[in-house]
Amino acid sequence: MPLEPGDPDAALLLSAEGELDLARAARRLAVLHGLPPREAQLAAAMAAGQSIAEAGAAMGLTLETARNYSKRIYARLGVSGQPALCAKVWRGVAMLP
Repeated sequence: MPLEPGDPDAALLLSAEGELDLARAARRLAVLHGLPPREAQLAAAMAAGQSIAEAGAAMGLTLETARNYSKRIYARLGVSGQPALCAKVWRGVAMLP
């Protein structure tokens, strides 16, 4: 079941402004799924609603590199598509201490 904004577990990943704390989510993704730091960073940004192109550009990646990362992320997390990635990130990383 996806986390809702009022869910206490969701608060673990939110900044003071109520935004997804990308750095914290990326660290948790790296631990939980064994993602390399840059792939975890891209996954967190995509879970926050950024497209592959937007997230990659913000990280200084070429579109091709961002796409390659995303393919590896989807394979490692066992998901296909950004909606499934978002659900996995929000459910999984919020449960870590």
